[in-house]
Amino acid sequence: LALSGYYFSLNPMDTENGVLWLTKAAESGSCEAQTVLGTIYGDGKLIPQNKGESIKWFMQGAMNGSVLAQKTVAGVYHFSVGLDKKIAYAWYKTAASKGDKHAIEMAEKLYAEFSPQDKQDADNLAKDYCDKYCE
Repeated sequence: LALSGYYFSLNPMDTENGVLWLTKAAESGSCEAQTVLGTIYGDGKLIPQNKGESIKWFMQGAMNGSVLAQKTVAGVYHFSVGLDKKIAYAWYKTAASKGDKHAIEMAEKLYAEFSPQDKQDADNLAKDYCDKYCE
């Protein structure tokens, strides 16, 4: 990841090689590189926007411990119509387990909207996620 950042600083117009280095770092398991790629593909400023690639890399970053990626994935599930808000809660709780104040706040707000059964389901899912993705 440091190499890709260094490369971008030396060659700010050569995004193709910068993205190549980021991709290599991301494929090697760097959650930071995965999160940066999610951002790059999502905003479409350096390369053509690709929402599928964006969420793929954010999801990888989230599973590998990036709090930013966890909150981003939570936000997608929280604010996209038709997606399971219990999954959003589980990702917020995963990020919250690392002390992230925004994730704590969002988890609390979302939890308040759930029915008693949804609260139980969301708590169980959050525990499963934390067992897998909390450090």
